[in-house]
Amino acid sequence: MIGDNHKGETLYGWGEYPDYKWMGFGDKDTQPKYQGQVKNGVPNGLGISIHPNGNKYVGEFKDGKSNGQGTSYYTGGNKLVGEFVDGMIWNGIFYLEEKILWKYVNGKQQ
Repeated sequence: MIGDNHKGETLYGWGEYPDYKWMGFGDKDTQPKYQGQVKNGVPNGLGISIHPNGNKYVGEFKDGKSNGQGTSYYTGGNKLVGEFVDGMIWNGIFYLEEKILWKYVNGKQQ
């Protein structure tokens, strides 16, 4: 059965962020693609999610969403580094061309 352990797998997100339904098939040109650890058919553990526009998240997942430490990389060279909760940044820093643009504390932009 797919997704019952923590070995690396590839999944595709169907639906809308952050409530994707993760499936073992899809199209990387139109859907987000996840590669990494899976449990119960959804991303759980360490992995990478790559979106069709080139944005990606590298880090920890829980129950199919970014949860824990990770980094979001954006096509323009910007990045968001920190702690994520239920697919959203909780505590971290948004860098614009390596300069700090925003900080996030307890889910709020500072």
